[in-house]
Amino acid sequence: MLPEFVPPALPWAGAGVAHAYHCEAERAHIMAQANTDQGLMPQGMVALVDDEVQIVQALKALLSFKGVAASVHESAESLLAALTQRDGQLWLADADGEPTRLGAVVLDLNLPGMNGADLAAELHRLRPQLPIVMITA
Repeated sequence: MLPEFVPPALPWAGAGVAHAYHCEAERAHIMAQANTDQGLMPQGMVALVDDEVQIVQALKALLSFKGVAASVHESAESLLAALTQRDGQLWLADADGEPTRLGAVVLDLNLPGMNGADLAAELHRLRPQLPIVMITA
């Protein structure tokens, strides 16, 4: 059993982030999965949401190196406008304009307009199972 940490009431706590786990054994397991490409690859396109172009371009290049398609959005509103919902899934257009299932979202907490916590809450409302990674500097 992993040690459990329940975060205090923070703006992002209601966005599907209920529990977090941290211990060296779990970190080692996650790294082992990442090194063998098992279990950590998103099933679909990854949306990158950050107003700092260099950060999203670097993340997009890393994902591309692993064979994962990514779309770049400079704001929460940009991502929400690009999404369509069908069959309980969220979809984005790929580079050829074809609909591609949204597999995960990496977003900055500090965004212009709608902030990252509010975007995470909206995405969780639209599709509760969607993996969301929040980053901030």
